[in-house]
Amino acid sequence: MENEYKTELDYYFNTNYKQLVKNCKFLIIKSKSKFTEEDLLTETYLYLDKNKDKVITFAEENKLTLNHVLYIFFKRYTTMSCIWKNSDINRFNSKLYDSKDLTILEDYNYNNIEIEDEIYNEEFIDQFIDSLNKEDKICFIAYYKDGYNTYKQLGEYLNISLCSGRNIVKDLNNKMKQYIKINNIH
Repeated sequence: MENEYKTELDYYFNTNYKQLVKNCKFLIIKSKSKFTEEDLLTETYLYLDKNKDKVITFAEENKLTLNHVLYIFFKRYTTMSCIWKNSDINRFNSKLYDSKDLTILEDYNYNNIEIEDEIYNEEFIDQFIDSLNKEDKICFIAYYKDGYNTYKQLGEYLNISLCSGRNIVKDLNNKMKQYIKINNIH
């Protein structure tokens, strides 16, 4: 299945390349990120390739096509990469570039990247989910893990208004910030 997955992943990126770049560009502009859409696209491809077991398992458990699941994971990863200032690509870029003049920092220790990237992993997300009440868990899982990552999609999924979807997302973001602050996670 590994070769099959790699072939499907390559096919997905090749056939949808223009739309994927367009989506990345939109997210980067909206979030005012300092990396390019090619950087985000490459980072997402590597993430999907590295996490093939999760993608395949998710597809099998939910009886979805691999193409559909690649889309879900692509949207989730790119959105979170742009929104979360502590995402892999944001942290990497903030360490590579001085925010004043965007020059490459000479003294950056590239060996620390792997260690630092382990702070906000799936284990962290699972611990955060466990700290939520039942209603918030349902909303967060739908928003973060199931790919309903716009107010409209979340609202339609939960059968609530667009405004309520926005309020839920804002509330979840505040709860995550509070969780990080309470648990001294940096």
